[in-house]
Amino acid sequence: MDEIDPEALFLERLQSSGAASELERMIAPSPGESRGNSLLALGVGICGELTDGATVLSLEEQLMQAIVDQNGSAGSTAPGASGRAAIAELVRDANQYLCPETVAPIGSPTTTQRPTTTTIQATTTTPRSVGGVVRNPCRDVPCKVYLRADPNGDISRPSDSYYLDGDAVAIICRTTAQRVRDGDTGQSSPVWYRTDDGFFIAGLYVEVRETPETC
Repeated sequence: MDEIDPEALFLERLQSSGAASELERMIAPSPGESRGNSLLALGVGICGELTDGATVLSLEEQLMQAIVDQNGSAGSTAPGASGRAAIAELVRDANQYLCPETVAPIGSPTTTQRPTTTTIQATTTTPRSVGGVVRNPCRDVPCKVYLRADPNGDISRPSDSYYLDGDAVAIICRTTAQRVRDGDTGQSSPVWYRTDDGFFIAGLYVEVRETPETC
């Protein structure tokens, strides 16, 4: 069996999700360093922080602040929705592919389609998640509700991660982005929920027990 290169998998995942291009736009590499090596160095640093007990959400906040500081304080603001989604993807993929204790086995497509949830030691600063249930967006036939790294990106194509009707989903917060319209029911909604694994799911297809906090 061929040996799996976790660094290559990490960079490939960032490229395929679109996060790499967004991160490269926000984060300038060090002099003499390629963009790929810059992202890889960030990923390795994230693993070190996770090993020391940091949480995924706290690392995302640190990275967003670091980007603001790097770009200069004058007139700087935190990254927008697409930037935040790219940072979440960076932290999640580093934890999955680069941290030795959390590298997931790579199987056939049928075994890697469902979202992977990474367990991180919780602290008192971790937002409380809200429970939700996915509802079938199709009439009388099973179909998938795809997860997105960026709710303002291209949502016309399938993604590798999805939920099915009746699946439970843990929601961290809610935001508004591009409107999703259901071709069968005619209903539409601009609401998107961020799940506990860093993806976004269209609110049109999720029933929540209570309204989540705003992202």
